[in-house]
Amino acid sequence: MLQEITPRLIPTAFATALVLLGAITEYEWTSQISAIAPFDFRLKKAATESLIDVKTTSGPFERELHISIPELRVMKQDPREYRIYRVFGVSIDGAKARISEPLRDFAHDVLRGLEELPPGVYADSVSVDPTRLVFGAEIELEPPPGDDAASA
Repeated sequence: MLQEITPRLIPTAFATALVLLGAITEYEWTSQISAIAPFDFRLKKAATESLIDVKTTSGPFERELHISIPELRVMKQDPREYRIYRVFGVSIDGAKARISEPLRDFAHDVLRGLEELPPGVYADSVSVDPTRLVFGAEIELEPPPGDDAASA
């Protein structure tokens, strides 16, 4: 049942974050267009564009995040800010979210550390304790109005 609810809450979390960020002039739900994109959303606020990856769990905020090597490379190399929107505690009643600070320095450090792997050993992702990153305040999210799953 949570698998049905979670996708419905992601756009709600995104919409809430847009309101908190202020006047967004444009956005693209990139992962809906390309499932292999290394981020979920591209936001434009005035002349500044940023990349957003939504990481969702029904568990607590502290549950580890899985970040792919392509995501880390984009975090490090793309000139746009890359942030994680952590959506957690997902249930029929809603969820909570926190927004990370830009992650370029974090990605640089992780990728540099992966260069030390022995020859023939490769990593395709890393698991990260989210408390090791800087996130903003907790945001309460409610199910979208008229969500049949929430009223069942």
